[in-house]
Amino acid sequence: MRTLDRTEVLTVAEYQQLIEAGIIEEDERVELWDGFLRDMSPVGAKHSAFVGTITRVFNRVFDGQYLVRTQDPIVFSDKTQPQPDVTLLRLQADNYITQLPTVADVVLLVEVSDSTLAFDLGVKVPRYAKARMPEVWVIDINALTLTQFQTPQDDIYTEARTYQRGETITTLEEPFSVSDLLR
Repeated sequence: MRTLDRTEVLTVAEYQQLIEAGIIEEDERVELWDGFLRDMSPVGAKHSAFVGTITRVFNRVFDGQYLVRTQDPIVFSDKTQPQPDVTLLRLQADNYITQLPTVADVVLLVEVSDSTLAFDLGVKVPRYAKARMPEVWVIDINALTLTQFQTPQDDIYTEARTYQRGETITTLEEPFSVSDLLR
């Protein structure tokens, strides 16, 4: 049986084989970035509550239009497979049973940040822009703000706006009360 050398560069296919073989447990808190495993922060009660609220709101608003996934992997490249907190995916007949979603399947990606805000803004958001992710939200659960990133160009988003409770954000032609998302 193969052992895991966490300094070894992995492809997404090798990473998946390690999961299937039980060397990396399916619920282990790691993401694959540029071929390297990166430990993810444990999920606390506050983080979990925010993810749950966003998921419920998205399921209600986008039912039948998009598939809402929570903390599931997205294949970005042959060496990168992050697990965003909430993802809105294009509908697919087999519900992504035969393969994981790719960047082309994602219409909106949400990261909920507590202790990970610097990494989410400084590393993930530029990587999402470089991958041409059309829209990304970063929710700072400490400051109770939602930053919407749109129009990716190179490794930046040319449009970014931060919202607070009491304001309205619109995505995919649907308006949302920020207060409903940040509770």
